[in-house]
Amino acid sequence: MSSNAPGSDRPRRRLDDQAMARLIGDNYLTRRQRIDWQTSELFFSSFDILVHAPGSHKELEEMELAAAYNKLKTEMTGLKGGEAFGEGWTWSQGQSVFERIFNGYDASYYSCVLVKVYALNMWERGGFSAARTLSELKEAGKRLRDEVCAVSGSQPEMMTLTRYLGGPPSADPYLRWLRV
Repeated sequence: MSSNAPGSDRPRRRLDDQAMARLIGDNYLTRRQRIDWQTSELFFSSFDILVHAPGSHKELEEMELAAAYNKLKTEMTGLKGGEAFGEGWTWSQGQSVFERIFNGYDASYYSCVLVKVYALNMWERGGFSAARTLSELKEAGKRLRDEVCAVSGSQPEMMTLTRYLGGPPSADPYLRWLRV
């Protein structure tokens, strides 16, 4: 049976342009979901920096982690907790569920948000978001392979990214993705 025949178990070998547009579209999250998710990511990134970049070792030893966590969360999200009911800033040990900070990681947590910013720059300015046909998408992919993958680690990453983008990355694609 042909792979294009009705009732076939096998998918077609090639996607039409419309199917491809649906697959590469970014409508999988609503605006609110994106903002909620990224606010959470930014909060955890900020807490990570707070804990891993104090003014001194003594400052870190004296830091009340629960209070720092709860104050920052209230400041960034506007959500109040036990402190609003007179329980003080140490009412919750929310930092204890920030699993990634304890599991060991090579890059700071903020790199999760930064990678999203860079990826969206590459998507928009690398020609992927403008691609409307398979040939345009292939062209954008070839450019990525030639200008980023082929260079690999032979030069500083930011130099590779800046050359690929035709200038420094910006927050604009990220903000458009958030729809703010």
